[in-house]
Amino acid sequence: MSVTTKLGDDFLRIPKLDAAGTNWVVYRDRFLLSIDACGLGEHLDGTGEAPTNPHPAPTDGSLQMLTAEEKLAVAEYVKANKLWKQEEAIIYQQLVSTIPDTLFLKTRLLPTVEAICNIPNHSCHSPFPVHHRLNLLRRSQSIPGKPHGHRY
Repeated sequence: MSVTTKLGDDFLRIPKLDAAGTNWVVYRDRFLLSIDACGLGEHLDGTGEAPTNPHPAPTDGSLQMLTAEEKLAVAEYVKANKLWKQEEAIIYQQLVSTIPDTLFLKTRLLPTVEAICNIPNHSCHSPFPVHHRLNLLRRSQSIPGKPHGHRY
């Protein structure tokens, strides 16, 4: 999905997550709302997938001859992959700018936003009880009374 609307600071403003997690519910709901407003929820809930190169380069160093149709497919992949990475970066920036620094340091090397939201509880040895709550972003359930598919 293309993000064509200019996203201002006020539009995506969510509170900073308290290190003790006291504002978790408000944080989670506002974070999910901001991501859904951008149309990027599939990055968190696992329904979206990064594009796959239809003709990856050979790993043995040999040359690969592609037909015009195959070259077009690769060019489309490159465009789709660039968009996917841009969307991931939007969510990642929104997330890391609002979580405690100790949590950021534990998540900064993970490859995708979905991976960050699925941090196993046992892998985070932090005095902050909020470390295991990121995985709840992905697993948030629909709330009764809200339209189907809404997580907030």
